[in-house]
Parts: sequence; structure tokens; C-alpha cells
Amino acid sequence: MKKIIAVLIALTLCAACALAEAPDELKRVPDFNIRTIDDETFALSDLLEEKDAVLLNVFATWCPPCQLEFPLLEAAFEEYGDRLGMVAVSVEPKDTDDVLDAFRKHFGLNFHLANEADVGVLDFLVAPPIPVTLLIGKDGTVYYSQVGAFATGSQLNATIDRVLADDYDGSRFTFYGVYCYDQNGYGVPGVTVAFCTDTQCVPVESDEEGMIFFYGGTEDYHLQLLKAPEGYALVEDYEPEAVVGSYALIPLVYTEE
Repeated sequence: MKKIIAVLIALTLCAACALAEAPDELKRVPDFNIRTIDDETFALSDLLEEKDAVLLNVFATWCPPCQLEFPLLEAAFEEYGDRLGMVAVSVEPKDTDDVLDAFRKHFGLNFHLANEADVGVLDFLVAPPIPVTLLIGKDGTVYYSQVGAFATGSQLNATIDRVLADDYDGSRFTFYGVYCYDQNGYGVPGVTVAFCTDTQCVPVESDEEGMIFFYGGTEDYHLQLLKAPEGYALVEDYEPEAVVGSYALIPLVYTEE
């Protein structure tokens, strides 16, 4: 569990450093051509004719958070590939077709890989942080942008489920995550927090692994700890903060009675 905390801290810091360059203002992407490392050529619009949405991941093979994320992307592709197109584009010039093919074999990937020189995502993503993921709808609308790696398969799948849901209205949304853990590094279930705007609060409870995922609108949210499970207390003077696209960490202390 301590390794989980370390990973979440690393991903949080990575995302926080990149927020100034995040594509959170990108509302729509233009149609663009893609040449994959298998020498397949198609347009984004072609893929969107076949699928309900497209996941576009921007990465580099040397990027550690990217490497942690790829098994999650592959698992999601296996589950949602019939409805979700997936393309990962490297922005590292040294990631040639041969390098990307070796990367694909190492991680056992089955979705499209390409190099930026054969795609041109930098035409609409200026100096993007890596990794960054866009979920794109039929008309090129960016439904969701993730700065930094998805930390868990549950978060990634919940995001895709939201976009592919029959009642999804296409409105842009944001993600907040919380990891609640004790002094021994173990996740704490049953922690209740509230994500609040100026007008309303939405209570959410941590799952069996101590994780909380919250998807809201584009308003600013702040985080409140409502209730810790019996036998736990919040670390003194700690004030959790909600950060869009990233994780808040809530340390709790277990007190034996």
C-alpha cells in the first residue's frame, strides 16, 4: 500500500507541475490524419464513424507515469474496444516506428500507436504535458481531458463508462480523486467527504481500497472531510484540497480504544 501512496504522490506532482499547460481549454479537435507504426493511414473522422468515441493518449516511451498507465489503457481497450477507438501518439522524436514497436511488444498493446510526426497533435496541443489523454466525441468535441496518468483502472473505466453511457449528454466534465490512508499506508474505507461548490455539496464515500472518484461539472470544487470511520481521526491541522485532474491525499490516524 505504501507503494500506492508513492505512485499517487508522483502522479499528483506530475499533474500539478503541468496544469499551466494542460489542454483544459481545448473544446474541440480538428480532423487529422493518422499514420500508425503499422503503416495504416486513416483520419480521426474515419475512426469516429466506426466508434462512439476515441481515446487519444499523448506520451513518450521514456516517461515513467506513461509506462505505469499503459497496462490500464490496454485493459480498457480489451473491454471497450468495440465502442471506443484508441490511439497513442508519442511526442518524442526518437520514438521511431521500431522503438514504438518494441514498446508495444513489451507491454502487449493491441491499439494504434503512432509518432507525432505522422499525426500532428502538436498543431492543436501546444507543449502538452505527458501523459495527457483526451476523450473525443463524434464531432471532435473534447468530452474530457486527463493531465497526468490514470492512477487506477477503476478511474479510467469510470471515465469511459461516463462517456459511453446512454444518457450522457456530451457536456464537459472534470475528475477529482482522493486517496484515504492510515499511518501504516493502508487504504481506509468508509471515509465520507463532500465536494462543494458555492451552491451545493455532494457527499462521496471511499471504497474498500480507500479510493474516492468524483466527476463534476466545470465549476471549482473544494473538499470537506465529513466523517472518518470509527477509530480513525484526521491528522491534526491537515486541510485536504481538491485539485482538478489530480489526487488529494487524506492521511488518517488509527487510534485503538
